Amino acid sequence: MRNYWYPIAYSGEVAERPVPFTLLDEPKVLFRDDRGQVGCLIDRCPHRSTPLSLGRVVQGRLECPNHGWRYRADGGCTKIPSQSPEKAIPKSAAAQSFPTREHLGIVWVWPGDGFASAESAEAGDLFQIPEFGTPEWTYVQSSFDLNIEHELLIESFLDPTHLPFVHDGRLGGSRDEAAPVALELLPYSRGIRGNFTSSTSAGESKPFQLLTFEPPCHVRLEVEIRPGWRAFSVISCVPTRASKMRALVRNFRNFMLNEGSQDWAMLRQVQEAFAQDLAIIQGQRARLGPDGSPWQGCAVATDGLALQYRNWLTKSLAHPNERIAMTRAAEA
Repeated sequence: MRNYWYPIAYSGEVAERPVPFTLLDEPKVLFRDDRGQVGCLIDRCPHRSTPLSLGRVVQGRLECPNHGWRYRADGGCTKIPSQSPEKAIPKSAAAQSFPTREHLGIVWVWPGDGFASAESAEAGDLFQIPEFGTPEWTYVQSSFDLNIEHELLIESFLDPTHLPFVHDGRLGGSRDEAAPVALELLPYSRGIRGNFTSSTSAGESKPFQLLTFEPPCHVRLEVEIRPGWRAFSVISCVPTRASKMRALVRNFRNFMLNEGSQDWAMLRQVQEAFAQDLAIIQGQRARLGPDGSPWQGCAVATDGLALQYRNWLTKSLAHPNERIAMTRAAEA
């Protein structure tokens, strides 16, 4: 789970002050240097383990609040006020640093094996949103810090059959109109993808939702609201610490592009949907099996995507420093 790029914060959130965060149970801190580039360091001063995030940024250097030691974005220590400027700064004074990128208006961090590993990763390794920045699409963004396991939320997103029940009358119709749903697994080289269709009263099938998961934590949900009106959501479920996560959410649409009221409507809908999902997932947590999995051995065909994700996650947790390929399982 470590050798991937993880989205941490929207670019505008990293400004004049240090930004603390936790990723995979490890505290880190973001800051901008004198060139405007974002750096990421372990949130612990090598001197006396003071959280660097409690300090300040001075002339593009992150200053420890305890003794004023200053650090570059690459972790190099540039100043120790208590010793003479002529005295060499020991190499042991360097803070551990992590590769960063700004992409899609988001700051990304690679928590894995260091710069060599990140630089050797393929150029297309960062998650992509082809529609981002194009004039045909607009979006709203939000974020949520949640006290749940990130995998439970991902599994929920990969299962649209919960929509008419958990989000009754809001998303995907109502529980009284819930219809049989079929899943078609689709080829996708970067992860897993499935097309869900539902049955009509006339016995025909109609598009319901196209879902995609891309490691390590990204879900894309696409729907057609009416002919020509398309919308999709991209949710990155970032594991922060045990039983905690942060969701970065962007909701795109290709209609009513300049309608501020539509922006607010989408944001309200997202907030309501997260609150409803959270209530269900917190109930799941209280009933989890000893292995931490909600699955009780009675899956059905429409659970195909969520089961493939769970299989990938289990292997990834067993080998946290390896990149585990997603394999398409046979349809249930």
